[in-house]
Amino acid sequence: MTPARPTPDCGWMVILPYTPRADSEARGYARWLAEVDNPFFNAVDGIGHYANWAVARTLAGMPAFTHFDVMRFEREADIERAWTNPDLIAFAAGWVTQWGAEPDAADPAVNYHAHVARRVSGTVGDDAAPLFLALDPVATDAADEVWEIVRPIVGTPGFRRFAIRRGQAPAAGLAPVLLEGRLLAAP
Repeated sequence: MTPARPTPDCGWMVILPYTPRADSEARGYARWLAEVDNPFFNAVDGIGHYANWAVARTLAGMPAFTHFDVMRFEREADIERAWTNPDLIAFAAGWVTQWGAEPDAADPAVNYHAHVARRVSGTVGDDAAPLFLALDPVATDAADEVWEIVRPIVGTPGFRRFAIRRGQAPAAGLAPVLLEGRLLAAP
């Protein structure tokens, strides 16, 4: 899948690691992401770019999630504006009801996490390229982007930093948890 527009070089991100309900794929989750979720979030004022990913395979360690979304922002102030948007709040609640692992849980972190990150180094690449996500990388020279978690929005971060590499798979020693992402939806 090639995005319809280039990924902007934003310096802020909200990373959303999660695992949807076990029967989600059978109920059309990937199609819903492409037709409903992705267009909605990419239309929210302040969000520069939003893409949905699934864990295609694990190269090292074991991630605590099967999916992750990346929501890029030009400015940190845009994050607050987007995350306090009443339409976004209602949409997220609807996502939990329809796709969340435990839709009746009082704690939203049971269904998804959301963490604000600041880019430490690198530049973004094209969503169409193979993507590898390294959690708490021990070396970053093989990374295209390095991000630092600044604060949580929902849940407690399970990692302090992460790196993104596009193209060829990095060595498994890059990080304790290293996974390959499969793009599900992008603008």
